[in-house]
Amino acid sequence: MSEPIPGLFTPITLGKRTLRNRIVFLPHATGQGVQGLPSEGHLAYFARRAEGGVGMIIQEATPVHQASLSRPTHVQGYDPRIIAPARKISDAVHKAGAVMLVQISHRGLAALPVFSRMPVWAPSPSRSPHTGEVAHALTVSEIREVVSGFVQTARNFMDGGYDGVEIHATHGHLLNSFLNPRLNWRSDAYGGSVENRMRLLIEVLEALRTLPLGILGIRLGQPAWNTGPEASDAATIIHALEPYVDYISVTGGTQATKHLNMGDMYSPPAYMLELARQVKRVTSRPVIAAGRLNEPLLAASIIENGSVDLVGLARALICDPDWARKVQRQATSEIRHCIACNTCVERAESGGPIGCIYNPRTGREGEIAARPTTTPATAGKRVLVVGGGPAGMQAALRAEELGLRVTLAEADPALGGQLALSASVPGREVFQRIADFLQEALAQSQVEVLLGKRLVPGAPEFSSYDGVIVATGAAPAPLPDSAATAIPRFRAEEILRNPSIAKGKRALVIIDDGMTSGPGAAELLAVRGVEVHVVLAGSDAGGALPITNRRMLMDRLLALPLRWHFHSTLLRVDKSGKATLNVRGAGEVKLDSAFDFVVQTVQRSANSDLIAALDSAGGTKFAAAGDCVAPRNIYNAIREGFDAADRLAAALGQT
Repeated sequence: MSEPIPGLFTPITLGKRTLRNRIVFLPHATGQGVQGLPSEGHLAYFARRAEGGVGMIIQEATPVHQASLSRPTHVQGYDPRIIAPARKISDAVHKAGAVMLVQISHRGLAALPVFSRMPVWAPSPSRSPHTGEVAHALTVSEIREVVSGFVQTARNFMDGGYDGVEIHATHGHLLNSFLNPRLNWRSDAYGGSVENRMRLLIEVLEALRTLPLGILGIRLGQPAWNTGPEASDAATIIHALEPYVDYISVTGGTQATKHLNMGDMYSPPAYMLELARQVKRVTSRPVIAAGRLNEPLLAASIIENGSVDLVGLARALICDPDWARKVQRQATSEIRHCIACNTCVERAESGGPIGCIYNPRTGREGEIAARPTTTPATAGKRVLVVGGGPAGMQAALRAEELGLRVTLAEADPALGGQLALSASVPGREVFQRIADFLQEALAQSQVEVLLGKRLVPGAPEFSSYDGVIVATGAAPAPLPDSAATAIPRFRAEEILRNPSIAKGKRALVIIDDGMTSGPGAAELLAVRGVEVHVVLAGSDAGGALPITNRRMLMDRLLALPLRWHFHSTLLRVDKSGKATLNVRGAGEVKLDSAFDFVVQTVQRSANSDLIAALDSAGGTKFAAAGDCVAPRNIYNAIREGFDAADRLAAALGQT
């Protein structure tokens, strides 16, 4: 990038606070809460993003009432015990120059009784899209309780030094449900007309305005994707809340449609920008946009052309906390670009701490900062990393960071391991960015890289090193012997590497591993004009992927001219190409079509020979990481590579 981006780094005043730039770290689940309180994990996580140059940080949606709980890691904002740990977080964020807010919410239908130990609350007795339970319709006294909960939660965080709060009024949470006539059919003062349906929201805002907040913002779901009554009410609602709020943050989707509010790699950049533009056209308040705005030129352009006033980023800063600093100093080539795989979302939504597919520090910033780094006992010791896939590349980089002299040996003529295969799946080409980032980091390091260097157990090279990191990955298992299939068979990986290898007009693709190679092979063959029949054991492909990936992957596949056989397994294919399936509920079913070849997904086998040899021989300090331990995914490979370097450095320091 040769031109500066002044608009993105122009200060802006919201309420009583001035932000140093237009970049907002959006609220998202972090999985860092401990026993209902903010934790040291929160502190390190948010402080690191503040140090990276962001203008404002908004902590994740925080319950204002017990009936709002939906995971064990929720911070219970209504509990005054949160004040002391909140103060530590706000002090650290302020010290780094950022403004600190918290989003406060009653989750309503999105709450989970297993954690709240209460029925879900809603304006009317509608059904929860998450549990199927019928909700408890709030009484007027309970509505007052909700308002008090918002005030108490805001007061607690103010006492903890936060600059303000953001009201969560979207994603199917309680305030959003009251606005929605399809969920609110009350006949009292809180239902019916739009004025009545927004009464609770206005009462919450009025109550909060009695507090000396530095900033009071709101997050809304502009319903442009809908055609229901709430779409025509949007401008009325926005105008009604304008006197109370200092900004409006715009999103879309609900907790039940996360593929919309957390669009993955299958979603185009700026996929929700038009929603924010619509709000901007009807309000005088500053507007925050969201939705894959992580490309620097895109982010800058929507500020400069007046589309919105601030750029909201979550995953971009989860992946690279220094995104803002790098853009500001025009070092965009150094950015660790988010690929929208949504590994981060899946981990936190599952109740674990947040993580990133290729930033192994994310979600454990404090833990890693507390680890020992270079010591006199380890400085300069020689380490050999065997394997140049994601685990090996990350291990080499971390080992050098710890002061070790590192050689990386890769048997193939290029680095990357399975990343190239992942990037060959249609729609998932962004995985190449992981390989590019790690390879560029290695090129800028002092790591010695040896390509085309295959090291087998017992090789004399091992004696030249003080320690070894094994990252030899995994290999596809051969196709199982199957006398029941009498026509040519191919592994899905073979089709991804070269779709023309399979000859014929009609293919049977078996998808049963939950990964993406089978769907990718089916799409590539369909694009080449092959009639593809997909045999799927269940109703969805991609069962091992984050739920948002799975939904978007299936949407993509269902748009293709594929012939589907759901809830089915392949029994046999005879010499004439006629296939017989076992279909759930129907038993054996013989297909009418004659097939020319079959494509199957096969599990991978760990390349663990070197691990076994080093363990058996003894004498060599070593650590192992990634698929050679057990074939899994890129997230595990990169994190384990990072940690393997730490373990080996600790072991070498003891000698």
